[in-house]
Amino acid sequence: VPVIVLASLALTSCRSSRSSGAPVPAGGPVAMVRDPVPTQRLVPAPTSLTVAGGAPFTLRDSAVISVGSDNPALMPDAELLAGVLRPSTGFPSQVVMGNEPPPGSILLRLASTGMGSIDAYQLTVRPERVEITGSDPAGVFRGAQTLRQLFPANIESHMRITGPTARWVVPALTISDAP
Repeated sequence: VPVIVLASLALTSCRSSRSSGAPVPAGGPVAMVRDPVPTQRLVPAPTSLTVAGGAPFTLRDSAVISVGSDNPALMPDAELLAGVLRPSTGFPSQVVMGNEPPPGSILLRLASTGMGSIDAYQLTVRPERVEITGSDPAGVFRGAQTLRQLFPANIESHMRITGPTARWVVPALTISDAP
């Protein structure tokens, strides 16, 4: 009942503004604007988050999770992430070794994050690739957990999601964090 009342009020408000000559918001009378970066879902809040703007990253069935060639210690983190993505997406989310994964993939690697802390990570999301760089394997793990939170909530489903809610999109951004 409360939802119907709110919708009714929104429609009444739009009709009133139309008939009064007031401008109608872009996108139609009942435009819903969704925050492109679900920062309220990020727990804990990261030290730094910069929205890049532009096109988001879209996870597709051809995506692989690549572990840097010189970082075999990250294979368990890659398998864990793949284990989260596979059930809800139905994608194979193959885990491979290599520094240059194909477009649309996720790369996990160890390198300095510039934060001078153990467990630090940088998560960079671009339309062509997601890259999680950790100062150590724990940092990569933390970055992968943040990536999980950036996907729509139904990424955590243990059953395949189909239809219009099966959009696996993450906004273009960079997150740096350290505990």
